[in-house]
Amino acid sequence: MTAQVSLFRRLSLVTMLFFLSLSSFFVSIPILAEEGSESPLSQTDNALASWHISGSNTIRSEYYGVRGDPSASPYSEEGMQTYDEFSLNLDRRMTPFDTWRGQVFGVLNDSDYRGSENGFVPERLNLFHEKGDAFLPHRVEAGDIYGFFSPRTLQRSLKGLQLEFQPIPGPSKRYHSILFLTGANQASWRHFQPRDNYTNGFSYLLNDPVFGSLSLNFVHNDRKRDRGAGMPRRLQQVWSVAGEKIVSLGSQRLTVEGEAGHFSGDHDNARNRDENGIYFQVSGKGRLPFTYRFRFEQYGEHYQPEGAAVSSDRRSGEAHAGWRFASGLQLRTRIQYFRDGYESTNPTDTNTCGISLSGPFLAGHVHNLSGSLDAFVQDVENRDKTTDHVVKSMNMNLSRPLQGGWNGRLGLYWQNVDSQVAGTGDTTTKQVSISADHGLGVAGFKGSITPGVVVRKSEGASTEALDIVPTLALDMSRGPHSLRYNLGFNYQDRWFSSGTDISCLSNNLSYRYAKGRNTFGVELVSEHRNPDPGGPTTSYKAGIFWTYSFDKPAGKGKMAAMVMGPPSGPPPIVEVDLSELMPGSGIREVRERLAGAGIRGAAEQPGILIYETRLLEEIEQRQRLVLVHEAGRLKKSALIIEFDDVGRPEDMMETFERVRKLLIDRYGRPDNFFDRGEAGARLAEDINDSAFIRITEWHRPGGIIRFGIPRRRDREVRMEVQFAKEFPPVTETLWSIEAVRQ
Repeated sequence: MTAQVSLFRRLSLVTMLFFLSLSSFFVSIPILAEEGSESPLSQTDNALASWHISGSNTIRSEYYGVRGDPSASPYSEEGMQTYDEFSLNLDRRMTPFDTWRGQVFGVLNDSDYRGSENGFVPERLNLFHEKGDAFLPHRVEAGDIYGFFSPRTLQRSLKGLQLEFQPIPGPSKRYHSILFLTGANQASWRHFQPRDNYTNGFSYLLNDPVFGSLSLNFVHNDRKRDRGAGMPRRLQQVWSVAGEKIVSLGSQRLTVEGEAGHFSGDHDNARNRDENGIYFQVSGKGRLPFTYRFRFEQYGEHYQPEGAAVSSDRRSGEAHAGWRFASGLQLRTRIQYFRDGYESTNPTDTNTCGISLSGPFLAGHVHNLSGSLDAFVQDVENRDKTTDHVVKSMNMNLSRPLQGGWNGRLGLYWQNVDSQVAGTGDTTTKQVSISADHGLGVAGFKGSITPGVVVRKSEGASTEALDIVPTLALDMSRGPHSLRYNLGFNYQDRWFSSGTDISCLSNNLSYRYAKGRNTFGVELVSEHRNPDPGGPTTSYKAGIFWTYSFDKPAGKGKMAAMVMGPPSGPPPIVEVDLSELMPGSGIREVRERLAGAGIRGAAEQPGILIYETRLLEEIEQRQRLVLVHEAGRLKKSALIIEFDDVGRPEDMMETFERVRKLLIDRYGRPDNFFDRGEAGARLAEDINDSAFIRITEWHRPGGIIRFGIPRRRDREVRMEVQFAKEFPPVTETLWSIEAVRQ
């Protein structure tokens, strides 16, 4: 083991020196070009001068230790864990219609937590070329590609080739797009086996000024035989026809969209099956601040395309309506119907009726109270009555300024599950959360301190439990220094004979020093768990890292590339989009823009404004618009989206893919993405251990829009869409706006 670590450290040093030399060479290119040297490197200088080249290298070492019962520890492996990861990005914009991009990302791994394979692992390779001024405008992308036709056919990352043609439109102004792709679903390039799970696809899109957007999609998938799982070779095809059209009816502006798909072939549970899927939605608004949406979906039992993002054997119908008051308060109602297993002999029906309020509750009032309230009643019942219960739920979150510079938050949650099945009883959960933020300045450091407590009580027919969770968070910075700390104590009292009482103390400390191209960081995490009955267990992790980044701008006179052809469909109906809230904008002007759209009543924290509002109308989960500002200027804007239940990985990923699809509709095909890990039973833990990463990025004037599930020191799991000038490397997953909490 010592020899392996020694070898790894030598290789890490070699890698770091290589990147230092490489970056120095790239940075020196403009200087050499200006001197007009006739050295042998002159041709190389000229060739690279027009390229924007950036990259980074990170060496990270972590030590994991456990005292007590190893089975009670969150860490399965102990001892030193080290890895070195690197990235290289290239971008060449020759004309407004001619651009090249490339990316290399990999790791030299000797950590059981970083990945399952040791040694050199190339994780991401990508080369992209767009030529919009050719006789036949086209895009070519090779390596890691994001395959997206529709959620009902293909929506996943692949390793392969993607080719798109966009013939120049004639006088009719009909735009065409023809897309071919081929690729394999693989975790890395090290053991690239395309036969394991291979996909070929074709998509044709027509944008017509009269008929709207129409598309034809075809996907073929081939998965090899899996003897370990007892699965034979599986072949499948899926066809779909989709359309979208914006129409005007009097004062109403409607968006009508739909898709019909047909599946044929094999999936994990059946062979040689044929099945259909259908989707239809109408949404719109008029002159009044009233919005509405109707949606219907149905997917048969065997409609299971590999790479799609749908739930098979489900029929659903939804109706939503919303009203925005002049004060900025938003009222929304919803009626939802789901039938799971609708082709089976024992389907389960779920009927939900809900109402929600969000925004300023007392706009302009001296108390300036804002927040959100969501309440619903849900009836769940299957045909043979083995499942039959009614759920009543209420969740309220309030925020208001307090005396002495404090901003307080109050959360109230109540849920009752009334079971109608014989031999079962009701379950009631009550929860109160209280926290507050206050600006803090110590020794030149400025930031905020946030104490809080959560009290939760659950009562059932034979169980009763009490959880008390006090917390303390600290967020401080001074120049290149930043310090963040989270302290949590979880006391679990189980008032029944088979229950185990547990007290758990956790600490999470991180420090960053960023100067020039270098960032140094330290992370300390500890957890002391004491069950009764049972013995105590102490787990800890100590980590240190060094990131070196370089960035060589392109030569002068080069213009930014323009998107080739029209967007993938009609523009969505939006009042405010995150891309409008550009970093560097005056915060006063941004607030006026939001107020003009009816978004008012922000809760204020030091350097942060938080609006309880909804920017993605199709997403029912709680949304908050966040503005991070400094010296009167916007540093970043963000949309925070909560998950309903982090204990249900399938539901979490379905919500995540729905949000990603809406963002793709809005911003087009991603400029960059990074997917690591598979969604499993430990999804929340994998996110907090950086074993599961989902990041999608779009380049926009003024910065980058990033969507993903960041890691947080308080271990809260949520989605964030951020618009900032720059972001840390994709594997540095602590990019959440941590000062914004529940």
